[in-house]
Amino acid sequence: MPAVSSPPTGEEPSSAASPSTSAAPVAATPCSEEPPTPAVLPDALYDAHTVKRALDDELIVLLEGSGYVERTGPIDVKLVLACIAIGASLYSHLAPGSYPETRPFLLACVAVYVAAVVAILAIGFIVERDSFFCAVPAVRPRRPAGSGGRRRGKKGGAAAAAAAGGGASPPGASGLPAPLPGGVYATSVVGKAAPGVPVAGGGVPPPASSSCRSMYCLTLRTVGRSAGVASLQRPYEEYFTDEGVLLETRFAADVAEVLRALKGKKRQ
Repeated sequence: MPAVSSPPTGEEPSSAASPSTSAAPVAATPCSEEPPTPAVLPDALYDAHTVKRALDDELIVLLEGSGYVERTGPIDVKLVLACIAIGASLYSHLAPGSYPETRPFLLACVAVYVAAVVAILAIGFIVERDSFFCAVPAVRPRRPAGSGGRRRGKKGGAAAAAAAGGGASPPGASGLPAPLPGGVYATSVVGKAAPGVPVAGGGVPPPASSSCRSMYCLTLRTVGRSAGVASLQRPYEEYFTDEGVLLETRFAADVAEVLRALKGKKRQ
């Protein structure tokens, strides 16, 4: 009698092995999906400098993806002026001759050095200010040869721009508005809420004296005859997940809102 019950027990391993083999491919499917790469490590989410750098880098990527390129003119001029200042200082020390005879020459070298340094500081304080990125349109509309120089009305200007292919350009690949003709200067600050700056989503900025979350305040400005400034702020924690992944869609929507506000002020 005990030998009769042995065959059913021997069949149990074969029946139990079939579900495990069939379930193996199903369990391997979610493992093939790679998690998103965090822009900031979770331990650095409360480091203002790390967060600011990550958001600033994303802003540069968005602007370059929507038709802007970096304007390197002020930086190039500062480099040339720095070379002139260094050359004047070196030549004043290495030039042949003794001091009494070379006094006028030394005064000229000092004057060149001071003028170059003052020009470098002027570019930094007047042109660049505290901006970390200057963006200009990548392609500018060309005026046809038959256009009437300075005598160009509104209709003529629009026709010339359309003929040159520089009419109303569509939004960039990042979903931002069309680039502004004069370009933009980008400035950002991470800290307490800035008074008078609108909050993303229609919120009301808390008073600066309150212990609130740190805000990321983005400011874009233009220079020239139609200069304008537009700003927007949001608690920077709302741009990241708990794992440090950047919410690119939310950040791009806020950048687009600032650009639209700046474009509206520039038209005025």
